[in-house]
Amino acid sequence: MNSQQQTNPEYFPPPTYYCNKNGHELTWKSSSGHPCAECKIKNCRSRYWCQQCQEAFCLQCMPPPLFGIMCGAGHPMKLSIVPHHVCDYCSETIQNQAHRCQICDFDICLNCLLQKED
Repeated sequence: MNSQQQTNPEYFPPPTYYCNKNGHELTWKSSSGHPCAECKIKNCRSRYWCQQCQEAFCLQCMPPPLFGIMCGAGHPMKLSIVPHHVCDYCSETIQNQAHRCQICDFDICLNCLLQKED
């Protein structure tokens, strides 16, 4: 945990995920540009990344936790008006409000959030 995270009361440590190939710890990475190592589809900008294997895992194959409404890096997401942004889960254009992590440029529309909570 870096010093900014230690002093920020809104930081929630995310759960640790591991690479399916070799068990390496994954990190949250935006805009990796790599196809998913599991489904082979390059279908979203934000994803988990294995530095050792140089592989990415998409949100459908390895969804980040949404309890506490935080992004995969553990930053709090805030309900924001973000028209014309794209939902990082369903890739649909957001018409009005979504939960957003400004730090990671990660957005999830209200429909996807409701589906993930069920």
